[in-house]
Amino acid sequence: MSKSKVIALLLLSLLAVSCGQKKGTSSVKLKLFQSSITTGADLSGGILLMGRSEDGLNSFRTSLGSVSESLSMDLAKGRWEFAAIGWAGVNGPMTGDNRCAYTGFVDLKDTESSVTFNLSQSRCLTDFNGNQFSDSNYLTSAGKFLEFFPVMCNVNTVGDPGCIYTSNPTSIMSYKITYKPEVKGLVTGSVKPFASNCLILGSALRARIPVTSDIGGSPLKVSLSFFKNSNCIGNPDLNYDFNNGIANNQLPIWNQVAPLSTYYSYLYLNPGIQYDLAEANPVGFSLDSAGINSAGTPAFMSNQVHYTLPALPANVSEVCFTLESSCPSNKWIPIALLTGNLMLDGVVADGNYSLKLYYKTVAQVVSSTFTEAAFVVDSTPLSPPVLTTTPSVTLSSANVTWSASDSSMFAFWKVYVCSDPSCSSVIGYKQINDFNIKYATFTGGEITGGLTLGQNYCIMVKGFDLFNRTSQTAPVCVISTN
Repeated sequence: MSKSKVIALLLLSLLAVSCGQKKGTSSVKLKLFQSSITTGADLSGGILLMGRSEDGLNSFRTSLGSVSESLSMDLAKGRWEFAAIGWAGVNGPMTGDNRCAYTGFVDLKDTESSVTFNLSQSRCLTDFNGNQFSDSNYLTSAGKFLEFFPVMCNVNTVGDPGCIYTSNPTSIMSYKITYKPEVKGLVTGSVKPFASNCLILGSALRARIPVTSDIGGSPLKVSLSFFKNSNCIGNPDLNYDFNNGIANNQLPIWNQVAPLSTYYSYLYLNPGIQYDLAEANPVGFSLDSAGINSAGTPAFMSNQVHYTLPALPANVSEVCFTLESSCPSNKWIPIALLTGNLMLDGVVADGNYSLKLYYKTVAQVVSSTFTEAAFVVDSTPLSPPVLTTTPSVTLSSANVTWSASDSSMFAFWKVYVCSDPSCSSVIGYKQINDFNIKYATFTGGEITGGLTLGQNYCIMVKGFDLFNRTSQTAPVCVISTN
């Protein structure tokens, strides 16, 4: 490491201030001045400064925007350790080459003391009191942090098409990285967060930050804020605090961190179905009818239809049934309100229709394709059959012929032989399931009591449709002959 790559941050004037007793403990004032910085590499990308008393009762974390910014804090008197990370800032905070420093324990007791930070890139390869500046898998052999690369997923498997660094299947567009300010114990003074610029997911501009685990209670706890807009405006849509370090943390969502050679620290995140922009395209559904017409199509006798849906994908929140080519906004039904019954206001006449099904996800993504099911509506019963000739009845047989033209919802014929004009006493009947067969012959053995000469017999033909609606001829009575 050349001399020009080492920066000495002199924390000068650690003055023992006669402030009386603060909760029984004297304090010293810590000041950092611009004049404390020696020549060397630029640190305009900001400085993250951390301090901790030896007993662990007092600590702080704050930031300096650059080496030109001053800092003034009151700290409890005693032994303290300090660590710092600075960035060159080629593209804003946390960008460019990074450098690290650790002071070891310094006894803040003298009237006038100084603490020296020697920031260098190679120092980032080492520990500070048992804590890593970064896991060795996530920095180069020279000590440079890998570029931090968040990858949004809609599945929990790295390498799946829904979880690869070259695509973003979610509505999340931008993010910010923040090290929150922290004060514990007898520390006073202004502490500030250290935040990156707004960064776009998948863009070439990325920060270089340490990836750590929480072994040893590292103070390098980072927070990520994600936004559904491209400029980090407004309140974040997602906030994640990596309180156990990025490399050793389980968020409430699925996440996984992985390095790629000496280039990137990938953080794979599945933020949940509410941010999943993947379409959920419907598959076949069925219409449940009282019957199927002669063409094999489900038939209904009104605009109220019954349906059965397949298992819905987990990210579907609403479905739309429509007769139109796209779904009107007022046709979306939350899945919690699905009943299996549907009233179709677009059905205004009997005829053939096609019902289309669309899905909408929790993230409000409407399927670009649909599935459909054909159906028939017939609101009227069969036209009444007509006897074409007067039935003939002899001692050996009874013969009936009729005509009919309405076959759309036909189910079957029933031909009755009765002993009274109202046909309330049936003495014989036949069922014919073929619409095209419109004649029937009864033998004496098919009539209760047989056929008797001179007896009055009444014949009636009734048609039944798929909905068990009926239409019929009036009974016609004849006297049996030889």
